Amino acid sequence: MGCRSAKGHVWQRINVRGSVWRCLRCGATQISSQMPRLETNPKQISEENKQKVSRLLPIYKDKLKDTWVFALEMRYGLNEESREYSYEEIAQVLGLSKLTVQKIIRGAIHSLEGLERKDRWRSSIKEDKYKNIMDA
Repeated sequence: MGCRSAKGHVWQRINVRGSVWRCLRCGATQISSQMPRLETNPKQISEENKQKVSRLLPIYKDKLKDTWVFALEMRYGLNEESREYSYEEIAQVLGLSKLTVQKIIRGAIHSLEGLERKDRWRSSIKEDKYKNIMDA
């Protein structure tokens, strides 16, 4: 059933276990097994991550752990060879499991995004202070 709102459902969990959801717009309820799954395209996500990392890594390279930088450079071909390595190859070099390498890379991308947000926030604060000084 579609939501009465033109924008569609906005679901909120209404019980502790998270198995029952209610739409904030129309009040409809649904159990988790009936919830639609989000469609994700792994290739598109990988390409977005590659663009994000290639843009942000040179800026924040010194603020990340060496292992994180190494894993990101190998995964997204930002090293001298410009070759993209698989998770298995990176795991073999680092002596870690594939899952651990995936978590490291995910965490490093998240950290890069956080550092970028923090810098944007700081620059907006500086602009506000400057504007207040100029207005006075």
